[in-house]
Amino acid sequence: MGQARSVLWSYRSNSKSGGRNIKKLFGVLITLVLTAVCTETSGEIKHYQIQSKTGEGQNALSVYLPEDYNTLDASYPVLYLLHGYGGNDLTFLGKGYGDQAWMADANVSVIVDRLVQEGRIKPLIVACPDITNIGLIDDLRDFISFVDATFRTIANRSSRAIAGHSFGGYRSLRIALANPELFGTVGGFSTSGTSLSVFAELAKAYDQRSFPIRIWLYAGTNDQEGATQPNRDLATALKQSGLPTEYIEDDGDHINKVAKRLGEYIEYCAEYLKW
Repeated sequence: MGQARSVLWSYRSNSKSGGRNIKKLFGVLITLVLTAVCTETSGEIKHYQIQSKTGEGQNALSVYLPEDYNTLDASYPVLYLLHGYGGNDLTFLGKGYGDQAWMADANVSVIVDRLVQEGRIKPLIVACPDITNIGLIDDLRDFISFVDATFRTIANRSSRAIAGHSFGGYRSLRIALANPELFGTVGGFSTSGTSLSVFAELAKAYDQRSFPIRIWLYAGTNDQEGATQPNRDLATALKQSGLPTEYIEDDGDHINKVAKRLGEYIEYCAEYLKW
């Protein structure tokens, strides 16, 4: 509303321009109101500190609950979203990265609300852990145990998905492929890490018959971190190993089209998650 007040003050200060500015004024105000409404979430976001079993201190966890969670006696699948370097548990909840809030438009609460309201997916829970100081898998298991014990989740791999951005994508893929009992769907946005070649070996050893998994990858051709070709190669290696893999590439960079692709990944998950 501060911006709206500024517009009103500007209009009053230039009243000589007369009534022809009224339409412009109302147009701006309507845009501001609609923008404010669109960035609100109908669901509920809860924040927790989880004691680490593998390191010192606590790790933050933010959880999005769908709008009907407190009114329906239903259980829900869970999507885990992992941030990249410099992020935290709020990165996918509108904070983005750094003082410039890069990727703040990749707000999963707003995106899920919209998809549910449009009837494109069923409601689900989204868990966003701060993985800055956690081990590759041990502390993530603690997050999963906490979420399953605290909320009405469908606690099995067929109803659990994971995805991440940048190094969060690297961790998501490595965790899912090395621990097939945890997740049935995995995704990566601009996935980057020390070496994506490690996934070729994990894919060769993966038992797709016993633990069917779906993989979804995205990269932009203008990725500043050089993730484009490695993701192309990764998608090829996964497919050659017999793992169902969908790869999407556009003219985006490391962050600027992640919000759009996040919505697409959630719709992709909805095809395979079990409610």
